[in-house]
Amino acid sequence: MMLLKTEGEGKRDSNIVTDLNTLAEHIGISLIWKGKPKTEDREALSLFLLIARETMMNAVKHAQAEHLWIEVENEQSGENIKAVFINDGKNVNHLSGKQVVLKISVRK
Repeated sequence: MMLLKTEGEGKRDSNIVTDLNTLAEHIGISLIWKGKPKTEDREALSLFLLIARETMMNAVKHAQAEHLWIEVENEQSGENIKAVFINDGKNVNHLSGKQVVLKISVRK
């Protein structure tokens, strides 16, 4: 299985999108992006990467999803990232048709 680099390994926010698209191709899901994460906060980018990767794996493994929509909003301060993940997978218990909304904020 392909693993992606995280904090401290020279990742830029634009490469996170490219790397997630590559992983998605390998595991059999298409990503549809609306926005991309833009922040200088390496911890927030690392958290976004880990959450997006886990969300993709769960969408494929548990819901047999073919598509995952990722909507990203960046706060003007550049400190927080809001991400909404929606997949087209089959009914998975009580989560069918629901969105996963995350706000990533690293407090220092």
